[in-house]
Amino acid sequence: MDYYLYNCHIDASMVDNHANLRLDGLFNIKQTMLTEYLKQFNVDNVMLKQNFNSAWLITKSVININKMPIWGDDIIIKSYVIEKRSAKIILETKAYDKLNNTLFYAHDEMCPINLLTRRIIRLDDIDFKPIIIESNNELLFELIETNDLNISSDILVKYADIDFTNHTNNVSYIRFIINDLGLDFFEKYNISKINVRYLNESRINDKLTIYKHINDRNIVLLIKNNDTDIFSIKIDYTEK
Repeated sequence: MDYYLYNCHIDASMVDNHANLRLDGLFNIKQTMLTEYLKQFNVDNVMLKQNFNSAWLITKSVININKMPIWGDDIIIKSYVIEKRSAKIILETKAYDKLNNTLFYAHDEMCPINLLTRRIIRLDDIDFKPIIIESNNELLFELIETNDLNISSDILVKYADIDFTNHTNNVSYIRFIINDLGLDFFEKYNISKINVRYLNESRINDKLTIYKHINDRNIVLLIKNNDTDIFSIKIDYTEK
């Protein structure tokens, strides 16, 4: 199949104190979509690790949010490949409400890496030949400037943060970020766009530090492990 379609119910574990889908809930949906899309081709992480000692690495993400669904909503989500190169793909994920209005859409750049050597491997080497669907959405992966940031908080990576490859799960980084921003931020602002860069990996018991800079249009946060940049994010927002 050229795309993966999922009927998603927004439940209580995915929403905030106003019953809107939280950012970590959105990223969890998106990560599930990418995984299930790849599973159709027998190249999800379980199969890659078993057959090639490899796994998919998300390097960049960008999300445009028109409206967050709320607790109890049933939404439709589609994921498909919009670009393929020798060693990477870009997938588009779109979420619709029951009236076919677009709630949010995202682009994710991904590549497979060898878990031992940490080297990128070619798509032909894992026999992955997706069907390319043309995108009607122009979403650009922006360069995230991380100058002039101040220390905001520290995090200890724990067991529940670790994924299938024994590294910190991508959704855990989003959870670290929204906890750092805190209730007051989300009471005051709506998120309109998110750009993410996954720069390096972290592991259980790593002590990470969040650095932050906020202005009147967006906020930039950087997670570091000592002197190593791990994760950066730029969040565009508007006042409620």
